[in-house]
Amino acid sequence: MQYFRKKEIHNCRTLGEIFSDQRQTLCVDMKKAARDTKISSDYLSMIESGRFDLLPGDVYARNFVKTYAKYLGLCKDKMVEIFDNERTVQKNIHLKKQTMKEPAKIMSRFNFLVAPKIARNLIVFFIVMVCLSYIGIKVDAIIRPPDLYLITPITDVLVNENSIEIRGMTEAGSRVEVNEKNVFVDEEGKFQTIVSLKEGINEVEVRSYKNHSKESVVKRRVVVK
Repeated sequence: MQYFRKKEIHNCRTLGEIFSDQRQTLCVDMKKAARDTKISSDYLSMIESGRFDLLPGDVYARNFVKTYAKYLGLCKDKMVEIFDNERTVQKNIHLKKQTMKEPAKIMSRFNFLVAPKIARNLIVFFIVMVCLSYIGIKVDAIIRPPDLYLITPITDVLVNENSIEIRGMTEAGSRVEVNEKNVFVDEEGKFQTIVSLKEGINEVEVRSYKNHSKESVVKRRVVVK
């Protein structure tokens, strides 16, 4: 006689569910979490809903996950590991959808019967294209402007103070200027500074660049009452 054993099936929670459950356990609403972590409530909602594709790049998303995990008392390394796994799955699903949309290519038997001269020309052409692509990638990596993202202020703002904190992120190794003044950038690409304001409309201009790259520029208007 064969016996059957009961076995519980544990559903693995997603990263968003872990964050959402922990936040609710701590009785913290989304607005308070956004204020305390200095991360937009929209981005926190995207993390909890698993919409990582709407976040401003995986580098910034990982930093958001680390900051949010630390705030909620969770292991930030474990949360980043879960994020990387879920993000990889999302990218693979997106790639499969794109592949399925491409029409199937039917190769004729004649394609395998090319003359030696044609084959040689194709090989030379392929090598040249690979070299040109490699050079293009290297040049693009040098001149491409680094990513630049302002955490605060995230949009144009109206304030009562005569100064405002500028906080943001860029690619590691980049230089940052705020209103033409150099600002220290740490190893992770984070930077922050205080900008003095005058009454009325103030324009804050943040620039990020590398040695030979183009500049990334973000501007904010700050109105002082």
